[in-house]
Amino acid sequence: MRTNLILSQLARAFPIRFSIVTSIKGKSDILTRLVDTQTMRSSSIDRATKFESRLRESLTATIFDSTKEQKMIIAIHEAELGMVMTSNAIKGAVIDKGVMPNGIAGIDQDWSTLPVKLAAYVSAAVIPLPYEELKRSLCPVADSELWRHLGRSPTPVSRVRAILRKEDPRLFVARASINRLSRCEPSVSHQTVELSEGFNPLFSYINGSTSVNELLVQLKQAGATDQILQGIKSGFLKLLETGMLEIVRE
Repeated sequence: MRTNLILSQLARAFPIRFSIVTSIKGKSDILTRLVDTQTMRSSSIDRATKFESRLRESLTATIFDSTKEQKMIIAIHEAELGMVMTSNAIKGAVIDKGVMPNGIAGIDQDWSTLPVKLAAYVSAAVIPLPYEELKRSLCPVADSELWRHLGRSPTPVSRVRAILRKEDPRLFVARASINRLSRCEPSVSHQTVELSEGFNPLFSYINGSTSVNELLVQLKQAGATDQILQGIKSGFLKLLETGMLEIVRE
């Protein structure tokens, strides 16, 4: 009962990860076997990341259908791990330091002329398909029921391969926020935004010293069309409006 309770909690943190692992031949019981003394003694905040680290080590020798498929699966896992890590970070800020993270700041009219940076508790990863499409295809029940479902009906490998034959890469950006405040066990939710894969290399410039307008000038000099530039500016505005980015004010 204790094992199933922990796996049910972990499946909510890594829904697509769990679904894919159950499809791997010869690995169907690995999730259960990893709920051992080491997992049981982990703190509730650290348990998911420690479990994932051990799971990754256990799967290093797994043979995938192709290198491309392996990279796609790793990308999905990185996106889910990013959300777990930001969830842990924001919980730690509340529990350990008594800090309640700030809400989303207002946006100045001249926002595009000011330096911007990634906000706290934000993760970003390129995934091969929209996240909700992956979940609909690989997680046919609610997150709270997922482990029970997978225990009875592991995901067929044919379903995983079918969904990964499609490609529509997205930059998946997620922001953790507290939705129920508690000094013992705050509840966290994630707001997400998905942008075209082309935004990914632009994120290296979002370091608190460059404004969106400065970035657009560089892209225009490199040959970007006005339509592309407008789409990029709209994308960054959406990230600001949802709290994924924040303006750096002196």
